[in-house]
Order: sequence, then C-alpha cells, then structure tokens
Amino acid sequence: MAVPYGTKTWPMKAKHEVKLDRSEINMIRWMGGFSLNERKKNAELREMLVLLPVSLVIKKGRLR
Repeated sequence: MAVPYGTKTWPMKAKHEVKLDRSEINMIRWMGGFSLNERKKNAELREMLVLLPVSLVIKKGRLR
C-alpha cells in the first residue's frame, strides 16, 4: 500500500483520518469481494484479511 509512504511529517487531522478509514474499508471490501448487503463489521473484514488499520500504521510511522 502506497498511502503510508512519506507520512512521517504529515499532520493528520480528524477529518483526514475519517476519509482515510472510509476509503480503506471500501478497498478492503473490494479486495475481499464483500458487499454492503452482507453486513460484515469492519473489524471482521480486517481480521479476515489480516490487516491493520492504515491510520494506525501511519501513527506508528510517525512515532518511529
């Protein structure tokens, strides 16, 4: 994933984090072939595909 690249100095606001999480879930649903009608929780989808939230990856990168 190319999003976390170069985010060490990126000041993330709350609205950026919300947009990022929303687009990440859309990508996860697309990758897994899940539709909104299946009513899977976001945590379940991440667990199935063994993924961490991208906002958490960015925060870890900044703290490093």
